[in-house]
Amino acid sequence: MAIAAYAIGASQGYIYIRGEYQGQARKLEKAIEQAEKQGYLGENIHGSDFSFHIHVHRGAGAYICGEETALATLTPTLSAFLWLSRIAHIGK
Repeated sequence: MAIAAYAIGASQGYIYIRGEYQGQARKLEKAIEQAEKQGYLGENIHGSDFSFHIHVHRGAGAYICGEETALATLTPTLSAFLWLSRIAHIGK
């Protein structure tokens, strides 16, 4: 995810994980913390000008997930982010 973010100039990444996967979500969050401590994620990755943060969003157990439009209708903030990021990249 960080490599793809670097390629397109993104500084934030979002992972949606279903609410039923509490143990897996904790493992994922721990792995992200470890990557930040080792300098693979966070601010100025390995002394570079590139910063990238990953946010884990836990679902509430809803059946619909994984499809961009379904997720966007569930979270208006994410919806705005998706559309604004598209508009920002169109002009580049």
